[in-house]
Amino acid sequence: SYGNLSSGYGINVTGVNSTTVKNCFFLHENSSVIYAPAIYATLANNSLFVNNKVNTTGNLSYGIEIFRSNFTNISKIAINTTGNFTYGISVLTSSRNNLTDNNVSTRGRSNTYGINITTSNNNILIGNTVKTSGTNNKNYAIHLFSSSNNNVSSNTAIARGSDNTYGVYLQSGSNNDVSSNTVNTSGTNSDNYGVSLIDTSNNIVSSNTVNTSGTDSNHGVYLAQNADYNLIGKNFINTSTTASYGILAQDSGASDPNSNNITGNIILTRAAVSHGIFLFTDAGNNLVVNNVVNTTGVESHGITLGSANLNNFTGNNVTINANI
Repeated sequence: SYGNLSSGYGINVTGVNSTTVKNCFFLHENSSVIYAPAIYATLANNSLFVNNKVNTTGNLSYGIEIFRSNFTNISKIAINTTGNFTYGISVLTSSRNNLTDNNVSTRGRSNTYGINITTSNNNILIGNTVKTSGTNNKNYAIHLFSSSNNNVSSNTAIARGSDNTYGVYLQSGSNNDVSSNTVNTSGTNSDNYGVSLIDTSNNIVSSNTVNTSGTDSNHGVYLAQNADYNLIGKNFINTSTTASYGILAQDSGASDPNSNNITGNIILTRAAVSHGIFLFTDAGNNLVVNNVVNTTGVESHGITLGSANLNNFTGNNVTINANI
C-alpha cells in the first residue's frame, strides 16, 4: 500500500535504465489523495514491467505512467483504476515501447482512459484487453493524440459511458495501424464511436470488428477535420440505434480532399435513419469500393451523400430491408 497520506508513487524509476518490476502488487486506496501512479518512469529506458497487479483509486489516478522513456516492455499487468481523469496506462513523449497482453480497467464519472498514448511514436499495443466506463461523458478505451507510427492490433477495446465514448480514438497523428481489434462502445445517451479519426492522415484501420450502441448517433468509424488519405478496409461494423452510421466521413477542414479509401467493409445497421456509409459536408475525393452494406430501418440508406463531391463508388453491394 502506498500514497495513503499524500501524492506519491508505488515505485519511481527516474533516470535509470534496465529496471525490472515483476510480480508486485500495488494498492492505493485513499481516494482523497490525488495523483499517485503505481509505477512511474521518466528518463528511463529498457525497463521491464511484467506480471504485476495494480489497484488505484482517486481523481487523476494512474496505474502506470511513463514519460520520456523508450524501449519499455509493459506486459501481463492487471490494472484497475477508479476516479475522474483516470488512466490505466499513460505513455507521454516516449517511443518504441511495447504494451502487450495487459488487462486494463478504468472507472469513474468522466474522462477515463484505458490506454493513453500522447506525443509518442513507434509504440506497439498488442493483445490488451481494455475496459473503460464512466457515468458521464468522454471515456476512451484506447486514446492516441499527436502520435504516429504506432501499431494497435489484436486488442479488445470496450468503452461505456453516457455520451462521447470512444473505443479507439486517433487525433493529430499519422501512419498508425489499427488492425484486427474488437471494439465495443455503448452509452446511455448519444454520440458514442467505435473508431474515430480526427485531423489525422495516412492511417490504416483494417480487419476490426466494431459494435456501437446508445440512444442515437453512435457511429462505427468516424472521420472528420482533415482526416485524409486513410485506409478503412475489411472491417465488420454493426450499429443498432437511430441515426447511427456504419462509416461517417465529414468536414475535411481544408481545401485538399479527404481522399480516403473505404474498401471491402461489411456494414450492418439496424435502426431508422442509419445509413451504411455517409459522406457528408466536404467529404471529397474518397474511393468507396467493394463494400457490403445491409440496412434495416425506415429511411436508412446503404450509401448517402450530403454536400460531398468527387467521390468514386465501385462494386458495392447494398441491401435495404425497410421502406425508404
